[in-house]
Amino acid sequence: MKKFILVIIGLVVSVGLCIASFNFFNIINTVIDKREIILDRPSQEQVEQFYSKRENKCFYYYDNLSQEEQIAYLSMYYGYIEYDDSIVIELQEEDLGDVITAVLYDNPDVFWVDYEYDYTVYDDSVSYSPRYRLTENEVKNMQDSVNDKIDEIMTELNRLDTDYEKELYIHDYIIENTVYDISTLYNLGDTVHSVLVSGKSICEGYSRTVQILLDKLGIENYLVVGETENNGKMESHMWNIVNIDGNNYHLDVTWDDLNDEFDTVYFYFNVTDDYILRDHYKINPQNNNCNSTESNYFVKGNAVVYTYKGYNNLIQQSVDALLKDNKVEFHFVDNTDYLNAVKDLENDNGFFTYVDIVVDKSKRKLNKNIVDYSTLDNHNYLRIEFKEG
Repeated sequence: MKKFILVIIGLVVSVGLCIASFNFFNIINTVIDKREIILDRPSQEQVEQFYSKRENKCFYYYDNLSQEEQIAYLSMYYGYIEYDDSIVIELQEEDLGDVITAVLYDNPDVFWVDYEYDYTVYDDSVSYSPRYRLTENEVKNMQDSVNDKIDEIMTELNRLDTDYEKELYIHDYIIENTVYDISTLYNLGDTVHSVLVSGKSICEGYSRTVQILLDKLGIENYLVVGETENNGKMESHMWNIVNIDGNNYHLDVTWDDLNDEFDTVYFYFNVTDDYILRDHYKINPQNNNCNSTESNYFVKGNAVVYTYKGYNNLIQQSVDALLKDNKVEFHFVDNTDYLNAVKDLENDNGFFTYVDIVVDKSKRKLNKNIVDYSTLDNHNYLRIEFKEG
């Protein structure tokens, strides 16, 4: 990075705690005497390199910064890559945490920077000292392992036709190959390496892996944070906003991996703002314009039941589903309709007649006498599974 010299008078500042969105940073302030300050700014080559990346990747947080903050952002980004001990930027103290967060949220591949840091305040600039939790050699080894896995995944993704199919593959791959493990919170569980190589991660690792893979595909997406409830206690949480065919959706892969009864569910696959607000709170950023249901998993799979009047009106949906798989899924809009369907199923109010018709229409060799079903009351969800033979 280029250096610019500025002579200023330092100020005495107090020790404080800075909270930036999702991350908590440890701050150490000091008293500064009059001295020469060398400002870090990105070179023209680095600016051009960064802007070439923006042609194929969403930099949501960068785009929402002021011009001064964007310069500081680039200084930090390239400072991280070069393992700079300190990065001196023309920035107000109160904006420092927001810019750091923007860099780390836009660039999930920069996983070696700790959330704790030190800084010194001058008149109109800040000397920021990142803390690195990995050595350069460790980072290289981890990046090599991650890139090998990404190459494998991309081979499969490139065989798929639509952005929706690719997003679905990423969702399923992460869930099938990752265990949610809160013990990784302070052991790189917030990184793509924790998901793709270690196979154990937390919500931040899930979300950053989704982000990296979607970025590779050129599918617009960004991270979003908020709070969710766990055993009566509010906890910080992270997930993704994904743009499919021009519409924004919430995608929370972590919460689709936390159900004990089912290996993989799709309750948070491309949902609206209204839907996510049922159990996700204090969402930041707030305005994500997720209003469409077109690419919602259940809508796309014709699995939504808007009105239930017995099994007869579910026959065609079931036949279509059986052409692809051995299971039929129903997501009921109305809770009363859902409860009535479960009651009918339990009392066999025409259920096996429905089974006979569906199997015959599908022309599949399925056992009509052995059918399993599972329900999830809090999601108005019913799954019916057919057996071969």
